[in-house]
Amino acid sequence: MTALKSTLFRIVAVLPVGLLILGMAFLAWGTDFPQRLYLAAIVNFNFDCVEHVEEDYVYRMRRGFCEVANLEYRTATTHDKNGRRNPDGAADADYEIVVIGDSHAYGFGVDDAETFSQLLARERRKRIYNLAVGSYSTKRELASLVKHTKNEKIIILQYCDNDYRENLAALRTDNASFVSTVRSNWRMIEEHYRTGKEKGVIVPLFFAARSLKRLDFQSKSAFYAEAERRDIAGEAEAFARVVAQYKNVLTGKKLIVFESSAHGKNARGFKAAFDAALKTHAAGTDFTVLDSSSFLTHDDYYFLDDHPTKEGHRKIAQQLAPLL
Repeated sequence: MTALKSTLFRIVAVLPVGLLILGMAFLAWGTDFPQRLYLAAIVNFNFDCVEHVEEDYVYRMRRGFCEVANLEYRTATTHDKNGRRNPDGAADADYEIVVIGDSHAYGFGVDDAETFSQLLARERRKRIYNLAVGSYSTKRELASLVKHTKNEKIIILQYCDNDYRENLAALRTDNASFVSTVRSNWRMIEEHYRTGKEKGVIVPLFFAARSLKRLDFQSKSAFYAEAERRDIAGEAEAFARVVAQYKNVLTGKKLIVFESSAHGKNARGFKAAFDAALKTHAAGTDFTVLDSSSFLTHDDYYFLDDHPTKEGHRKIAQQLAPLL
């Protein structure tokens, strides 16, 4: 009887610890709590590597080297005199292909040689200029193209689902107001980031406690299912209408559009919707739309960070190569 009591006592003693471990494991692997916490309060950016400019794209990267360290990677990036990630000096060359997009095409989370732009340049022996910069939306990506266009024949445009909001804003107001709003918002984002980092671990601890109290997270399956709950027709419509504003710079060139959205939440209906919208609003443009959901999986993106890994970039390059 004494042995039985002793066993029961031990079970009762370790039960809370076991339940705590199970709960933590569930939060880590069964929900999007880690991703929410990381992106809201932990991820590092290097705003010292960003400079504000007068052009319509508002900011660009600062010339030279930049290092960023995060939980899943440490990278060193090289920026040319135009504030673009081009370690081979393509800014002064007659390049054949231009890449525009946001941080996914820029290559946040991978080294210079691992971006799909650099992979394609080496493997296809093409002169490629990467104009992508983090947090750009379609309008600012195309504004960059207008500024730096040369004699390129192919334009690769990477789209992200978070472009939608800014694309709508660009369509609802005049250019001057749009640029002013973006400039103001970006400065607030930078100030908020720096203030948060100065507080150290307090911010992530507070965010975690608040999220747990409010149960502000969802199952991992619901998290990934967000890709199919998007207003993909609306996204395509806004995108195509913005592209139509830049038909002059696209004339005589081939436009290749593909999606890379956060954590690989790429929509299966992307190709059909964007094909239809571009045919309606950008008729006459020579374009090809890829279905990223057919070749990129969630495993091609970092677990915490929402950008493609070097394997993701390799797969993107593999799909783009035959079109160049």
